[in-house]
Amino acid sequence: MIRLIIKYSGFLLVGFLIVRGLIFVDTLYNLAYFYLFLGFFILLLILTILILLNRQLIRFDKSFSISRLTLTGIVVCFIAQFIFMLFVLFTLPFFINHTTPEQIHNFLIGMLYLSFLISYLSFCVAFQTKIKKATWLIFFIFIFFIILISMGYFIPK
Repeated sequence: MIRLIIKYSGFLLVGFLIVRGLIFVDTLYNLAYFYLFLGFFILLLILTILILLNRQLIRFDKSFSISRLTLTGIVVCFIAQFIFMLFVLFTLPFFINHTTPEQIHNFLIGMLYLSFLISYLSFCVAFQTKIKKATWLIFFIFIFFIILISMGYFIPK
């Protein structure tokens, strides 16, 4: 199981680094609509990694519970996210002149927001993998988007 966690964390980390490279390219050409595409790509990447991981874990042992599948997905994504955020934290001063407290604040906020997203998606994928009905996953993602859109009205900018 440790090998699966390392393998899928590596795949997700490579995906995050590719997105980071695409963001750097976007800053050169100033394509405003490009960020929507990258956000959608990250969501699809995380969902794909979680689905593949859960299917392989279920194939390995059919007695995995939803909570164990969820926690394994969270660990995989957290490892990749933590390494990626450390990479961003240490490479950002070369491109943007930030102070250290701002960098650490951005690091913690990024870890917090992406951790909530990943834990929700991991639960949804684990539930769908164990129940084996794709309509539940679509329903959960639809509810998640409604929550995100409604949060935009209540959180001040």
